[in-house]
Amino acid sequence: RYAETLFDILVAGGML
Repeated sequence: RYAETLFDILVAGGML
């Protein structure tokens, strides 16, 4: 699912 990828990007952005 693309939703998981989008969430992963949000998490990565939060970590950065």
